[in-house]
Amino acid sequence: MIRFDEPVSVLLRCAQQLYPALATKVVLVDGMHAADGAWGMTWWPDGAGELHPDWEDGITALILIDASAPYYAVPDILAHELAHAVAGPDGGHADVFAAAYLALHAAFSRAHGCEPTAELVAELHTLVDCARTGRPYEPAGSEIVPGGV
Repeated sequence: MIRFDEPVSVLLRCAQQLYPALATKVVLVDGMHAADGAWGMTWWPDGAGELHPDWEDGITALILIDASAPYYAVPDILAHELAHAVAGPDGGHADVFAAAYLALHAAFSRAHGCEPTAELVAELHTLVDCARTGRPYEPAGSEIVPGGV
């Protein structure tokens, strides 16, 4: 028997448990990072009511993730975009976003049988600060910046 708790599915289950009213669709897209510099994006209808081609009835936000994003970074990219979906179209990287982002990561850690470490929490706060200020996130020893942040 082989069991694999695929991290994206685990994170989506955590999001559904934390935010049962959240109705989003997640789509992998090609070329977004090359075109826009973003690994992930959360999309809502614009002021004119124009809908994205991947929009479906019943959803309140559409999450786009670049299919070429590094696999190890996808859970964080998705957590970032889910936090935007929770915060809403005018939420930016303010307090509701930050609380959702931290809650999603905590739930994800607990789903894997551990409490978030102080180091993880500190790194997540740094990521939120980078998102708020536009300062690039530069993890020690890494050349790839997790998307959406």
